[in-house]
Amino acid sequence: MLIRCPECEVCYRIELEMIPEKGRRFRCAKCGKVWQAFPQDAFEETEENASLVYNPETDDTGPEAVELSGEVDENDSSGEEQAETVSAEEPADEEEQPSAETEKSEEPEEAKSENSKVSNEIQEIFSRLNAQTTLINDMDKQVPAPRRLARRVSDFLNWHNPYSRYGLLGVAGVIFVLAFFSFRYEITRMIPVMENVYNLLGVESKIIGEGLDFRNVVRREYEEDYVRKLEVKGFIVNQTEQNLPVPPIYIEVLDKDGNILEIQNAKSPVEEVSPDKPAPFSFVLNQPSPLSKYIYITFTAADEEK
Repeated sequence: MLIRCPECEVCYRIELEMIPEKGRRFRCAKCGKVWQAFPQDAFEETEENASLVYNPETDDTGPEAVELSGEVDENDSSGEEQAETVSAEEPADEEEQPSAETEKSEEPEEAKSENSKVSNEIQEIFSRLNAQTTLINDMDKQVPAPRRLARRVSDFLNWHNPYSRYGLLGVAGVIFVLAFFSFRYEITRMIPVMENVYNLLGVESKIIGEGLDFRNVVRREYEEDYVRKLEVKGFIVNQTEQNLPVPPIYIEVLDKDGNILEIQNAKSPVEEVSPDKPAPFSFVLNQPSPLSKYIYITFTAADEEK
């Protein structure tokens, strides 16, 4: 079979098995052109093209055609540097190809010794670091868990820095004051003596009438001696398990839009209410507004009683 150089159209005899399906690279011995040949590029030799076959005895314009090693890669331009010399008619044995390693110059013995010394020193440094790390980890495991946690938190918060320490103390103080004020009702409920502390600070810390509720509240409008009156009555219920004092009652009369028409305080009917005995209450408003629609009832402080 023949293959043809695409540049100068010189033909070379070659066995078809030399060209794999992925192709094979060749360099023209006449013009030096490198091209990729595929099995379908090969054709049979005839009398007409016999004169185009390259003859190294009569045409010594260059070396023999050479095959490029490696896989087929059309974008690889470095094939010429990786070429292995073979004949177009007789492929070269791979065992006879020159090895790149034999062309390398041997490294000087002094350089090898110096590199070995540096490598040993580096290995020794890493060995010491590993030993120190293992020792530190063993010592850290012997420290109690709470102490280790405290030390890690201290390092995380940078507690050893005075500015960080004062800043954290200031933030903690602000949080404490906000919590002391925001949860004053819960604190007083759990610790009743704290009410005195809040009273000294002038802060209300107890919900007036906490634990008491109004039940079965009804209203009745009537006239007495030509005077319109409004009666409100119901029961005060103790929802706890201990006797509770009953503060004065606070009443608001509202119109249909929720506007306050009248405000009145009424004295509590009893001093205290037991858990198992609701206390009845009743109060009368004289000449209520004809626009009155709703009545709001709650408890108020003793010093606000009118």
